[in-house]
Amino acid sequence: MKVIFLIYTFFLYTFFLVLFWKRKNTEGTKEGEKLLHWITCWPLQSEFKRQYKFYTDLVEKILHYSREYGGHPKKNLLTVKQALLGDLRFEKKIKKELKGSYFQYILLGLITWLFIFGSQHILHSKFVIEKNSLLVILGAQFLGVFLFEVVCKRIIRRDFFFFDQFYGVLFSFLSLIKVELPIGTILEQSSLEKIYQKVPSEWDPLVKELTLVIQRWKTLGGEVKSDVYDILEETHFLRDLTFEKFKDKVQFLRLMFLGIFFLTPYLFYLSVLLNAFLIV
Repeated sequence: MKVIFLIYTFFLYTFFLVLFWKRKNTEGTKEGEKLLHWITCWPLQSEFKRQYKFYTDLVEKILHYSREYGGHPKKNLLTVKQALLGDLRFEKKIKKELKGSYFQYILLGLITWLFIFGSQHILHSKFVIEKNSLLVILGAQFLGVFLFEVVCKRIIRRDFFFFDQFYGVLFSFLSLIKVELPIGTILEQSSLEKIYQKVPSEWDPLVKELTLVIQRWKTLGGEVKSDVYDILEETHFLRDLTFEKFKDKVQFLRLMFLGIFFLTPYLFYLSVLLNAFLIV
């Protein structure tokens, strides 16, 4: 009966990991890829009803103002496509970094359960581990994967939140300039004021630089795109710098969670196995 329970537990664990891995492979960038495909097919078919970050709203604004004031929507959307493609590539870099951790968890978890299954099969008549011990091992591994995902999502949200906000506003501003709207309409529709709320210290110089550029543009007029493009390049640099720090955090968390939730249960089983032999 214990062997049947062990087999059931092993297949339950494997089934959970397969489902989890499939979900991690499809979530996140799916809507962005659909939006990219939609704006690539010209003329545009029907209406894109899904939402991906600020890009969906921006595409709708460009199309609306192109119809309202004239212009070349296909040409204006080219910049959006380039930015969206870069965004999707960056999101996949983050997913790739996390997948390495999940793969290690899955591999060590399977090794643990294969070892348990093999030892129970060989020593069935001499040693049978209690169901409660198996549930402790299984629960610890599930909890480790769950907590790792929760913590990583919080880190991603905290580290990249302002980039998404700042980049969205900045890129909307640039895209609306290309539609050649009035200054007041561009500033209003790009929601430029949002970036001044709770600015992280590392972003403060860039926000101040953008403020000076916009004030000069409102006062003197003239060409502003080159200055804003320079600031946009700086945002890419800060994003890449943040990503390097994010990788270090993920590697630290990976080792810590491997030790606590995967290596510890494995050692726990070994200790139970050794104690059983010592008693015998």
